[in-house]
Amino acid sequence: MNIKEATNRALQEESLLDAITFMAIWENDRAVKQAIRNYESGERNPDGSMYDSCFRSAFQYLLSKYEQTEIDKCCKL
Repeated sequence: MNIKEATNRALQEESLLDAITFMAIWENDRAVKQAIRNYESGERNPDGSMYDSCFRSAFQYLLSKYEQTEIDKCCKL
């Protein structure tokens, strides 16, 4: 699942809090899998870390899509 798919899935949640929670779990799962994969293979990121995290980017993307979804809902009234 990529960030667009995860965001679309998160937007199906009942509230913004639930959508953010979904994104946090998704991003955490992605980062942990990357860390395990890099640990097992001995690979590192260019900065020496075993994984990267994109929480800020994931939340920003989700919030921008959530905001647009709310605007779309409002305009349909």
